[in-house]
Amino acid sequence: MLWPETRNKAARAGQFLCSVGTIRILPWRSVWIFTGEDCRTVSRNDRTSDGASVEAKAYDVLAVLPYYWPETTGHCQSVNSLLPFLVAKGLSVAVMTSNRLYSGSGMLAPFERHEGVDILRTWTPHVSRSTLAGSFIHAACLSAAAMKAFIGAKARSLFCITSPPFLFAFLAAVKRQDAVLGLWAMDIYPDVLSACGLLRAGGYAERMLARLARHGYRKCDVIFALGPVMAGRLVRNGACAELIRIVHNWTAENIRFVPRDRNMLCREWGLEGRFVVHCSGNMGPMHSFDTLLRTAALMKDSHPDVVFLLIGDGPQKKRIARRVSEEGLRNVRLLNYVPEARLAESLSLADLAVVEIRRGLEGVIAPGKVYGYLKCGTPLAVAQDAMSDTGKLIEDGAQGILLKVGDAGGLRDYICRLRNDEALRHAIRQVNAAWYETNSGLVRSGGAIAATWLNLLGKMRPGRSHDGQRKHE
Repeated sequence: MLWPETRNKAARAGQFLCSVGTIRILPWRSVWIFTGEDCRTVSRNDRTSDGASVEAKAYDVLAVLPYYWPETTGHCQSVNSLLPFLVAKGLSVAVMTSNRLYSGSGMLAPFERHEGVDILRTWTPHVSRSTLAGSFIHAACLSAAAMKAFIGAKARSLFCITSPPFLFAFLAAVKRQDAVLGLWAMDIYPDVLSACGLLRAGGYAERMLARLARHGYRKCDVIFALGPVMAGRLVRNGACAELIRIVHNWTAENIRFVPRDRNMLCREWGLEGRFVVHCSGNMGPMHSFDTLLRTAALMKDSHPDVVFLLIGDGPQKKRIARRVSEEGLRNVRLLNYVPEARLAESLSLADLAVVEIRRGLEGVIAPGKVYGYLKCGTPLAVAQDAMSDTGKLIEDGAQGILLKVGDAGGLRDYICRLRNDEALRHAIRQVNAAWYETNSGLVRSGGAIAATWLNLLGKMRPGRSHDGQRKHE
């Protein structure tokens, strides 16, 4: 239920939008306020897959995520397996997410159950996420829907990641006092915005957003960080060190190394006999490709058998394509995301994976694509100006090389070393695959998250009953 003054303001805004024919308003009993003409109305009295109403069902875990199954990119590679893992541990789980795929134009069903998880999809507009404006519109719509739905929600715990930015801070403000709030920090805002030049460092906007984030951190019951560098950054930004748990990210369980002689993509893309330098994932503003492209320019004539694959999508893709064309980089191929069923084939093509941490983003981001490479045993080349959590993986036993951002000569030399030593490549594959099994994966990392959640819900800790109510209040 919204406060009367809030409802009146929203109603007046909605009436104005209706007057120009862009949006129609759903009844106030609906979970989502605004919808386009192609959207199906979903009210709080509608039924989930087991017959309970959305409003009446008290889930153990209610997650809000930008995307979820059947999407497979970005955070979905881990959360798509995490939430069913929590179900297997005896928790009832639902997720609120977008009704669209990252790069798709169609809409998904408003309700669905997959591997025991109730999926509640809210309408978001059909905008291109390959632009900053499209990403902002998508984030704003999802955040507004989540805020509306979470007011008065009966879930015993709330789970979210740091995307859309600052949503966790708003959820902290509207959640029930006895509900647990858990945050998985996959990036840190507003640090990302200032490092990418979207906010003036030290300016008024950055200070206000930092204060908002600090308020949200202090309302969290637990914060999962992707590494020690990120954990330190969170503490400096106001998070309580005692509430931070470090967990390695992971990739889908079906990712396995596929040898070249059985890899259909190798033949389809004409990569037989080629040394493949691989970079797969989001091409957003927080990612950098300069070191890789400089290296490609150095090697385009002297090493024609070395191919640089850039696979993915995002706001930078057009700029990268323009640079490739202008510099005549015939050894660089720009490709779209491959389907999930072929992701293992794509990652297995890599003789070397390149990850570049943009200046100022050390400890702010930790690209999850690294773990898919490690599971396939791929050597890593990490370009960074200061120690990052991705660089820490190499310090902690994963095999690869640490470089400075822009060190194209150093990357070229490492490529040549691997290219000329097949035995070294094979040995590194064994070490990195073993490192992944020892330090990452759903059972280890997901198990740590599940154990923490069970503890917070009171199943392992006295002082909070299973229904989420604190004792002796």
